[in-house]
Amino acid sequence: MSTRPLAWRADSVCRRTAPLPPGWSLLVDELTATAWHAVLDGFADATLYQSWAWGDSRARRAGWLGRMLHVRLLHQGRVCAAAQVNLYGLPDLPSRFLRLGLGLLRWGPLWQAHGQPADPQVLARMLACLRHEVVERRGLVLRILPCLFEATAPADGPQGPVTTRHRLLLDAGYTPEPGDAAQRTLLLPLDLPLETLRAGLAQKWRNGLNHAERDERAGLLQLAHQHGGTVDAAAWATFAAMHQQMCARKHLPSPPDVALLPRLQAELPERHRLQLMLARTASGEPAAGLVFSRIGDMGVYLQGATTDAGLHSHAANLLQWRALAWLREHGARSYNLHGIHPVANPGTYHFKSGLSGRHGQDLHTLGAWVAAPGPRTAKLLLGLSRSLRPQPQHTCRPDDPSALPSHTPQVTAPSAAAPARQPEVQS
Repeated sequence: MSTRPLAWRADSVCRRTAPLPPGWSLLVDELTATAWHAVLDGFADATLYQSWAWGDSRARRAGWLGRMLHVRLLHQGRVCAAAQVNLYGLPDLPSRFLRLGLGLLRWGPLWQAHGQPADPQVLARMLACLRHEVVERRGLVLRILPCLFEATAPADGPQGPVTTRHRLLLDAGYTPEPGDAAQRTLLLPLDLPLETLRAGLAQKWRNGLNHAERDERAGLLQLAHQHGGTVDAAAWATFAAMHQQMCARKHLPSPPDVALLPRLQAELPERHRLQLMLARTASGEPAAGLVFSRIGDMGVYLQGATTDAGLHSHAANLLQWRALAWLREHGARSYNLHGIHPVANPGTYHFKSGLSGRHGQDLHTLGAWVAAPGPRTAKLLLGLSRSLRPQPQHTCRPDDPSALPSHTPQVTAPSAAAPARQPEVQS
């Protein structure tokens, strides 16, 4: 029998909970990587940020203070919603302190099951169950970053209306996190013909793509795509070095996660692995790199880099276009360009908006939402949440929350045997 206190214990049994009508039940447990990724296969809205490998990296960063919890909502025995929550706290303190804990849920819950119409009532029930399980039953503060987008400004950000999805969160007992600004992103539909998407590119962006394609045909650019199979440590180290050089050139703070990528790649099942594309000049010098992911129906741009040598080659345009084509071929229905900030990072915004072109949508996320036993507890533990996010080191894109750090100072591919530094990660 587990000796962990109730705040951390997973029951591994189905049970009825107060927010659920007859026919619905909740399954709460700690699944293995294989079992959880089988759950992800059932959802169109599954992403890297709900993968076992991503959650485990967060739990390991917190050491003995962190662990994962898997929650599944069932209707007539069928899983119709799921969430992986990272729990943080002090489980070995005397019982009167057990309620000092925090649950973090990023890009969840999952509620759009493959083959089923998207039902907002499923989302509403899952939100209520998560609050009941984490906040009411375990006494923890729950902070969620839902994978939901709106074309209008969020209610707690730039002044805008309370939309239907905001209302779902409010009715389920969540409030917008004070001081958390919702992020803008660009979402490109991939269910259009490739020719239509190409015609919709911004003219200058398409000109750059044409230039890079001519260079590729002439042998001046060479592309390589790393996916599945074994993890090519040299390729990932090359990308990290390219990213380091780009960040130094732009004088932007370094994001915290690039060295995490090879570990994630090794732990993800082959069907859910990251995609790494590299472009080199005819002499073999790195020019540009791109990392993206697809688990459900949405591809997600994670990180890109262009070296000094690749600035005028437009290799980044070619990599993004090949990534878009690969995502379409492998069943993705949209491509999330993952963060824009026209003021803080106009260069990245200009590049992404050129790719988004006429067919992309400029959207807002809903930002972070919180449910807590009390306002004082929420204030204290949200401070803990911020401390769990590693700070930028010295140079990179402030608009990209998934930006990942680099560790190799020169743009050369080190030996595959060279050990990669394991970084800290952000929430």
